[in-house]
Amino acid sequence: MPTLVTITLLDETSERTTTGLHVTTPNIDGSDYAALLGGVASNRALLITGLELLTKLQKTKVSANILYSQDADDPPSDKTAQREYVVRFQAQDEVNMKKFIYTLGGPVDALFESGSDVIDPDNVAFAAWKVVYEANAVSPDGNACVLLGGYRSGRNN
Repeated sequence: MPTLVTITLLDETSERTTTGLHVTTPNIDGSDYAALLGGVASNRALLITGLELLTKLQKTKVSANILYSQDADDPPSDKTAQREYVVRFQAQDEVNMKKFIYTLGGPVDALFESGSDVIDPDNVAFAAWKVVYEANAVSPDGNACVLLGGYRSGRNN
């Protein structure tokens, strides 16, 4: 079974929200836990760092069964950094073809095509994160997955 990595985010009004990504399960003894999420240059650390570039919200905590990292609880200064506005990433399991969704609050405006609620596939930050995601994340069933795209959702949609 895959491990759910939970990322806690803080919006401008100090409200918290979480998003999660599935990754391969670490060794039972924890000997590869640092490889799971740690290290500045580890691909899985880049998975979380890349996700931070796609949101206006402030990351405060990352955990995968146990607490991995804790950041300051300082809300972002951007008044539009609201958890109610989200981007829903659609992904598909490459083995059983099941589709699933990850939700990220407070997406940056540059992610979307002009005049649209659809993610711009040519956005540099999204394209880079997609490569890292597909190389490191797995489906909830533990299989390789592909990121199909995403769309904006929220109070006005």
